[in-house]
Amino acid sequence: MQTIRRVSRLIVLTATMLVTAATAAADPGAPFATGGFQGALAGGANQNIAFTAHQTPAGDVVGQLTETIVVNGVVSRLRGDVVCLAVSGTTAAIGFVVLESTGILTTYTVGSTHSLIVKDSDAGDTFAFIAAECTTAVTVEPPFPIEHGNIIVRG
Repeated sequence: MQTIRRVSRLIVLTATMLVTAATAAADPGAPFATGGFQGALAGGANQNIAFTAHQTPAGDVVGQLTETIVVNGVVSRLRGDVVCLAVSGTTAAIGFVVLESTGILTTYTVGSTHSLIVKDSDAGDTFAFIAAECTTAVTVEPPFPIEHGNIIVRG
């Protein structure tokens, strides 16, 4: 269990460093959302999420999202390309198309589109995954607190 926790924290740390590097290279005036964090799941499973979504000067949205869940030593992965970004205050909805899903994350079928909602808050960052388009998803308050990591949203 300690090994899984160490690996999970290493994944979050690595993802956060990659996300920070991507943020530094982006246009500072364009909307973006970026983060790397752990969320708790029932039964003590580790959920690790890293994402970056940036609006380019041309108005396109680019980025990636990954999620890794470890349950009883079994690793499940989700990987997607960002296709939309909606920012409202400190809340962002990151729409992504699924490129790969394994294990318990195969409910996210390859080619399907989903949204990750995140809130950057001094009181504690929060997140949620929902099946809605970005402009609708950004109106939802994400209920799940992150445990380790950080979310940054700029509009």
